[in-house]
Amino acid sequence: MIDIRLIREKPDFVRERLATRGGGDEEKIDEVLRVDAERRKTETELQRSQSERNRLSKEIGAKRSRDEPSGELEAQVRKIGEQIGDLTQRASSFDEAQRNLLMEIPNVPHESVQIGKDPSANRVVRTWGEKPQLTKPADHVALGTRLNLFDLDRAAKLSGSGFICFTGAGARLERSLINFMIDLHTREHGYVEISPPFLVRRDCMIGTSQLPKFEADMYGLEENQLFLAPTAEVQLTNLYREDILSVADLPKKFVAYTPCFRREAGAAGAPVRQSRVGENRNAGEIIRRTRIAGCRRRTDSATARFALPSGRALHWRSGIWFGQDV
Repeated sequence: MIDIRLIREKPDFVRERLATRGGGDEEKIDEVLRVDAERRKTETELQRSQSERNRLSKEIGAKRSRDEPSGELEAQVRKIGEQIGDLTQRASSFDEAQRNLLMEIPNVPHESVQIGKDPSANRVVRTWGEKPQLTKPADHVALGTRLNLFDLDRAAKLSGSGFICFTGAGARLERSLINFMIDLHTREHGYVEISPPFLVRRDCMIGTSQLPKFEADMYGLEENQLFLAPTAEVQLTNLYREDILSVADLPKKFVAYTPCFRREAGAAGAPVRQSRVGENRNAGEIIRRTRIAGCRRRTDSATARFALPSGRALHWRSGIWFGQDV
């Protein structure tokens, strides 16, 4: 969630950076500022009314101690009490409205993120290994079918169309890749392995911005107060949610593998030609909690560590996506 102070102090900057995403979220900033102004005005009136009630209550006490009539002051206190009740309700309503608006607005992209219309605007900043020259490339479905890495018919029998059931070498390959990823980061890069629960509370999903925007894509339980995690990012990010960490305890570096549960569809609403992320995708995540100062440099350093040691070189590249791809 964007800090409301940033929107107050630099509204044009926030609008400009949000505009690079191409989603129209910059148009919500005026409404956020309007609601924020109303909330702060109402809270100021509320505080003033509470202060006045306290002052009058003291006067009533003093009059009573002198056996003087206090009926007129008591009537004023009752009237102010009614005003306080109304102001409290209005302040709460504005606070909720502001929170809901902020949760619908994505984070602002970094200044290095470019404006673009298609992936050609993405900027490659690092490559590793030699890019293979493929003469007859095939997609993963064709390759997996040819090599008997999975059985889509058995998967459909178990779970319906669009799911995947790895078999034989395919199942072994998936398990090996999971172990390789975790071993690489724990043994060579100092990350601590975490094996978290696969179910997470609603607060955790809000904390990583999965909710409320993507709630329809999630698998919810118990009236959507508990969710099957869509990625291990949710668990790892929330391990220290709302905790205050000493600088001496940083960085905190975690790696985890979990099944990922999330509905996905193609651009036109048709299922993506892959295993449905719902019940079948397994994925690894790394999370590093560190100081804000120098975090850009540490992010670049962490990205560079994905370069595999000699003898395990696979071609890969990293880059900065253009705004609409973020």
